[in-house]
Amino acid sequence: MTNPEKASVHQIIAIPTLVKELPSPVRKLIGDLSDIDQVLVNLEIKQES
Repeated sequence: MTNPEKASVHQIIAIPTLVKELPSPVRKLIGDLSDIDQVLVNLEIKQES
């Protein structure tokens, strides 16, 4: 973000969102995407170990 202070003043909040449309079913992940293994499990790309 170029001017984070403007977002704070205007009470703008950005939440990371990932949408997987294909192949079905559509999967939406909202929030913390920093745990790559958990993201892949939630997108049904990788099985939980």
